[in-house]
Amino acid sequence: PIISTEISQVSSILPTSAWDVNNWDNRTLPWEGIENGRDLSHLVNTDQVWDLSGLNYGFEVIKLVSENNYATPLFGVFRDDNHVFLGSGTKRFVPIGNERTKELCEILFQMGFRYENAGCFDGGKVTYVSMKWRNAVVAGENMDYYVVIVNSFDGTKPFGVFITPVRVWCKNTLNLAIRKAKRFWKLRHTINAHIRLEEVEEGLKLLGNYIGVFEQEVDRMKLLTCDKDKVKSFVDMLFPFNDEMTARVIASQENKRAELLYRWEYAPDVTDMEQSAFRFINAVSDYVDHTQPLRRTATWKEKRFADNLGGNELLDTAYAMVNSL
Repeated sequence: PIISTEISQVSSILPTSAWDVNNWDNRTLPWEGIENGRDLSHLVNTDQVWDLSGLNYGFEVIKLVSENNYATPLFGVFRDDNHVFLGSGTKRFVPIGNERTKELCEILFQMGFRYENAGCFDGGKVTYVSMKWRNAVVAGENMDYYVVIVNSFDGTKPFGVFITPVRVWCKNTLNLAIRKAKRFWKLRHTINAHIRLEEVEEGLKLLGNYIGVFEQEVDRMKLLTCDKDKVKSFVDMLFPFNDEMTARVIASQENKRAELLYRWEYAPDVTDMEQSAFRFINAVSDYVDHTQPLRRTATWKEKRFADNLGGNELLDTAYAMVNSL
């Protein structure tokens, strides 16, 4: 199948809001709608944040009774305020409490970051706090810098501190695989994690190093020419065809190609940019963050939020493509 040159004439079988240019301004942020998420941008200190966001709780670890005395003993983790079960693990599983997240957030707050939003999933099993630094201009583009701290009491996610540069207009997450700087820290819930938290604190104090490297990377990508023909070839590689695909799958792939090209041409936050690798990466980011899923589960927004923070495969592939230039 060959995509029509006139992208606006493509008949989409999987329509999203992106196909109607009048709906660009109505898109929600990637993290909006997450269970118990609260806007904290008006608050002035960390204690207020913890009270309002619902993160002001601790945990208890209780040995669980097993039917088989020879089995590996399991320990349950419960909230200390309402005794809700949060997760379980062996004796090697050592949860990291919300107070450690609070300590890191206070360090960032003193550095000049301000709270953006915070909340929890599944009754407190997974928590997150998003903080925003002062605006900056990078290669003529307005940029925001966020640090997002994610934690879990059920062991499904490691304790993670993520550094995320985002565009002001639509807040697209740019999870660039920058080679010369750490994008995030991940700590598994073990005894050593509490020791390594001290390393994270020191790393956050060096956050300016990451921002400097990112600015250099943006400058480099803006100098890499990436015209419409090159973008089409990249899109074809991102959404390939093969002989084993059914007609329905082929139609779906063709629609994804067309939608990504549509965003590259018409998304308001990229239309004023030169035809460069940086514009292509922003278009892919727009697609990743705002395309509606085929199946909407009760927690699809939470899953997208967590997946994009940890590194999105489509974005990382696109970044590798532009590096080939």
